[in-house]
Amino acid sequence: REGRLIRQGEDLALGARTLDLLTLLVHNAGKLVTKEQIFATLWPQVVVEENNLHVQISMLRKLLGNDKIVTLSGKGYRFGLPVKRYPY
Repeated sequence: REGRLIRQGEDLALGARTLDLLTLLVHNAGKLVTKEQIFATLWPQVVVEENNLHVQISMLRKLLGNDKIVTLSGKGYRFGLPVKRYPY
């Protein structure tokens, strides 16, 4: 809700787009999120180079670990951890 990612009590520095990408991946945990879905969600009606997506994915991997964001070559990405959903 607050747009923050906290690990072991510490705020992790994330830009808004990186946090939005993580949120999208987590909400679709276990499922393929295509590059097209990502672009349509994060950069609607804007022409963006694929490199921008790679930068965001790289940032998430640095913060979470390489194996937490799974690349499905040429298709998209998947969040690589199980997700527990709690009611608010």
